[in-house]
Amino acid sequence: MIEYDYHHTESVRFQLKELYEKRWYKNGICKMFDDCRGKKIPKDYWLLFDRTVRLGDNYCMLFNDKPLRIVFMGKETLGFSDHVVRPALMSDFPEGLNRHYAVTLKTLRYMLNADKNALTNDTVLSMYSLTNLYSCAFCNYPEQTQGIPNSTTQIRNCLTLKKEEMEILKPTVLVLQTKDIRANDLYEDAIDVEIVLPDNYGKLKYSNKNECYIIESCHPSNKHHPWKKDLYACINYLKDNTVLPN
Repeated sequence: MIEYDYHHTESVRFQLKELYEKRWYKNGICKMFDDCRGKKIPKDYWLLFDRTVRLGDNYCMLFNDKPLRIVFMGKETLGFSDHVVRPALMSDFPEGLNRHYAVTLKTLRYMLNADKNALTNDTVLSMYSLTNLYSCAFCNYPEQTQGIPNSTTQIRNCLTLKKEEMEILKPTVLVLQTKDIRANDLYEDAIDVEIVLPDNYGKLKYSNKNECYIIESCHPSNKHHPWKKDLYACINYLKDNTVLPN
């Protein structure tokens, strides 16, 4: 049985707000902005940013009296989110879900055994948190979908931010939807979990210090790698070991 810990979730929201306002952002601009932009990117280039975690209203949960907190970290399309908002709900997609969000929702429904527990899509989307690996993107104009490649400086700065977000979120299950980051980038003590994967493409790791399972996968829109079977094999392992509902 899954229970919600609303007060804990709001405490997390407050801590994230303080992290962004006191540690990283001044007047809505990241303190690392000029460092990441460097000299190669003109000042008149557009900046898209999605600088905060999207925190589900029911993020902090208990399953069999143990903490259950699910985080997805990806490389997403950026918007102009400048405060800690919730993940998008079905009503935010009047023309239907894009492939990435549709696959994320399907994965979450399977992780939470949504059909058996009669969970609506919006309920499922309130039970996790989503964060971008990169909090900023530079491009020539707002509608540009392929911006300037992330620099090594940006990668370094954003990774520092992601580590600090994870210290607050304290996920028990973290799904990495990008090959740009691996479990040991976030948790140095993460070790491989012995599991047979159908395509041997992804990985399942565990950080004992942080009590977190990390599923290494790739972006759901990637049609060139066999990520799906391995992802579900990792989820099934977590179900068999009562980390997730079965």
